[in-house]
Amino acid sequence: MANFNAVTLRLRPQAREVLIVPDIALPGVTLSSRLVLDEGAECNGWKDEITPFMAEGESPVLVMSGKYMDGGMTDLFAQEGNFKGFFAKPVVLAQLQRKVEELTKR
Repeated sequence: MANFNAVTLRLRPQAREVLIVPDIALPGVTLSSRLVLDEGAECNGWKDEITPFMAEGESPVLVMSGKYMDGGMTDLFAQEGNFKGFFAKPVVLAQLQRKVEELTKR
């Protein structure tokens, strides 16, 4: 038994896709990423947005689907002079209202 029969999968955004990189080799298992980079995905809540499942077929295929935080988009937005930040979903109306009032005071 290695690692208590556990495998760590690291998710790595690259260009416009998310790569799945296991910590140990998985002979005979295919990893398939259907993850979508989303600048609106919560930084700390992305794990709840991902669904793993084993696809049926002759050889095992682990498929990961869902949304993954696109940090590159955050950096891109941050370069804009009028960018003030993101809100986590769902947006709490009172927080949004306070932020708008704070930003519009001169």
